[in-house]
Amino acid sequence: MFQSNRKELQRTQQRLVLVEAENKRLRQENEKLSKKINKHDTKLERTSLRLKAMAKAVREMVIMLDDDLNVQYATSQARQFFGQSGKNLPSLLEFSDSRELVQLVRDALAEQRALVDMDWQIQLGDTPYQVRVVTFAQGVAVALKDVSDIQRLGRARREFVGNISHELRTPITTIGLIVDGLLAQQNVPDDISTGLQNIQSEADLLQHMAQELLDLVQIESGRALFRLIPIPLTDLLQGPLDRVKSQARRKALSLTTKIDPVVMALADPAQFGRAFGNLVQNAIKFTPREGSVHIDTQVSEEEIVISVKDTGPGIAPSDLDRVFERFFKTDRTRSSGGTGLGLAIAKHVVVEGHGGRIWVESSGVRGQGATFYMTLPRSFE
Repeated sequence: MFQSNRKELQRTQQRLVLVEAENKRLRQENEKLSKKINKHDTKLERTSLRLKAMAKAVREMVIMLDDDLNVQYATSQARQFFGQSGKNLPSLLEFSDSRELVQLVRDALAEQRALVDMDWQIQLGDTPYQVRVVTFAQGVAVALKDVSDIQRLGRARREFVGNISHELRTPITTIGLIVDGLLAQQNVPDDISTGLQNIQSEADLLQHMAQELLDLVQIESGRALFRLIPIPLTDLLQGPLDRVKSQARRKALSLTTKIDPVVMALADPAQFGRAFGNLVQNAIKFTPREGSVHIDTQVSEEEIVISVKDTGPGIAPSDLDRVFERFFKTDRTRSSGGTGLGLAIAKHVVVEGHGGRIWVESSGVRGQGATFYMTLPRSFE
């Protein structure tokens, strides 16, 4: 019996040793977990402090929502603007009282993708706001920016540009008339004639720049109206071509056309003529002396494709997607005065005003030039 008790005691001691070892291992694991928890708590605290600092630093109103459009967080600017001071935040509709804002957020959730578009604008009270909506895993972030000052400055800039453009047109026209009168006189010495022609070219350029600035003001202010009517394609294009023939002659350019004499177009003659004229003037400006500019038309069942091809140095492939941006100028090695607005205005007229397309093709090889294409609808009246 004594021997049996001794063995039982040994087994008990062995179990105690195992228990102690397990306890030691658990204590070590617990220490490791505690350190990790403390580390994560520190990171969370730092992240929370950063977010609070960012929320105080940004001027935009920021609202965080869950998938059900319940407000989870709102910056102090948003709370103050919408008059929400309580701890328990309501739904977005109750929070903002704006059905338009709620619809934007719902559209973002329905798309299941991040929507970032600073052109979105809503009216909150008497103040215009730009809205940015970004969706993420379990919610939506909404940022609202007051753009009343930006719009006010934009209106002031447009008025200034419009007034300057109007004031420039009278003296530029006067200069052109005086030069025309001097060139019409007999026995004008060659050197003086050359100088007068140079003055005439610069006056034409200034006149074109003033018109482009006025066009930009109309586009930005929404006053660029379009009235599409049936018109023979030849009548639509001939006017702009007649206006640039003198420029082509001064550079000894070959200006050739291939225009379908029967087809009818559906277009605003003044607006589309200006866009087409911009493309032709662009080709003339960038084509070296004794080069050529060719205008061609192709007709399909529904649309007309007009192309303007020059023989200049062309456009680098990296610039092809940017040539229609406002104020963008390529690094072509040819004289390039102007505002950098002509192609942007042409794009607006073709795409927004006529529902057409506009693009450019070029290999970027000197002498092979560039070809600009624009489309407009056919008319069958």
